[in-house]
Amino acid sequence: MPTILGTADITKAYLGAADATPAYLGDVQVRGGAPSPLVALWDFESLTAPEVDVVGGRSLTFSTLSVATVGAERALTAPTATGSATAPDGFLNQTGFTIAFWLWTPPTAETTRVAFLAGATTVAELYGGWRDLAGTIYDINRVLVITETGSYNRIYQSSTGGSVIPAQQWRQIVGTYDGTALTLYTNGVQRNTGAKTGTVTDPDGFTVDVIASSAVKNVGIWNRALTAGEVADLYAQGV
Repeated sequence: MPTILGTADITKAYLGAADATPAYLGDVQVRGGAPSPLVALWDFESLTAPEVDVVGGRSLTFSTLSVATVGAERALTAPTATGSATAPDGFLNQTGFTIAFWLWTPPTAETTRVAFLAGATTVAELYGGWRDLAGTIYDINRVLVITETGSYNRIYQSSTGGSVIPAQQWRQIVGTYDGTALTLYTNGVQRNTGAKTGTVTDPDGFTVDVIASSAVKNVGIWNRALTAGEVADLYAQGV
């Protein structure tokens, strides 16, 4: 494996398509090429400005949240109370996108989300968490979009048919929209997909809402739907 920046660890390089698009290791671009579909990435690893997106320099404003080490990773966390991090919009592709993040599973049956908002209305959202059904913990994840026609679609991972998970571990959640369908992935595997057409409603802002005692890491936004192979590669790079 090639050595980059004095280390052979390139597992956190966030890749675009399998071509010459840029890759990032932390906040450093490690491979150049054609314009990357990755338009925003908050990795929460920087010691000086953890709220700054490493692609476009967009800053998140924290409310209650802080950056701390969780599960051996630096992450955005809500240690004792649910909180949020917000930024102005301006980077969501309304005709096709991918939203992804790593989730430190909440200790209770709750969900953490990444959402684009227009006023009080959610226009694009990805959430991950779990549900306790008769004492067994199951995945419960969702990707949602509302189009300019006012119609919406929500794709869920089945809480009863999904994989059983233990609490308090890192898991990856990915949602894509390609103009014709919504698709949901967890840990690199497609869990559900469904037809959805139209242009996503123009959002006004962006928020990351984190449940108490949970955390998120590597919140990424792409300006097109990643393929199943790309999502699997993204998961293989690890948290």
